[in-house]
Amino acid sequence: MVPGVIMPPGFPPLGKKAVPDIEIALKRLRAILPLEAGQIQLCEPLRRAHLLILRFFLEEGCAPASGDIAGDLEWSATVQPLATAGLIELDAGRIVAAYPFSAEARGYRVTSVYGQAEAVCAFDALAIGAMFSLPTRIDATCRASGEAISIQHNGDEFETARTVIAAIDWSAADSNQCCAASLCTEMLFIGNKSLACEWQAERPSQRELFTLQQAHRFISAFFLPLVTQQQRP
Repeated sequence: MVPGVIMPPGFPPLGKKAVPDIEIALKRLRAILPLEAGQIQLCEPLRRAHLLILRFFLEEGCAPASGDIAGDLEWSATVQPLATAGLIELDAGRIVAAYPFSAEARGYRVTSVYGQAEAVCAFDALAIGAMFSLPTRIDATCRASGEAISIQHNGDEFETARTVIAAIDWSAADSNQCCAASLCTEMLFIGNKSLACEWQAERPSQRELFTLQQAHRFISAFFLPLVTQQQRP
């Protein structure tokens, strides 16, 4: 086992499967990045602040700073607990990510009626439209060929000029780094089925391939609970 790599118990090697197990993938990601569990533990003002931060990223295309969010708590009393819960990433007190959004260029640009925002990874880019019930366009790059990829996404429907595969290398998860700096760097798009199969064959016990529809089902189930917290007591 590679030092630092998170290998949750009960998850056997993937092998080379034609169809990913969405429920297994969901459990695996929740074990690595327990966003929903972290949010549930927060008090109501912090839950509201988290939702406001996500909304700010969507509408402004950048991270909020002190004074941008009208919450019930001081800025430091807001961002530090959210970072401790794993919901956001900080650098010197500045928000650099609030999953699924990134304040820095990651190569996954999402365009909606509000403008452009950057996603942390390929799967996060697919989540944004689902979280806010918006049609989006995703512009990215094929990891294998370097060619541009454009995806029109509306609900469960996708339009692309080529076959696009969403892929995960689970071995990139590292307990010594945040998810944005480890696993998310290997949650990517490949714009050719043959190239995707070649990529997977390099490490078949840890690399998993998804159609866009499968990836959407998986990542929607992961992220949607974050924007429905107001329904909880």
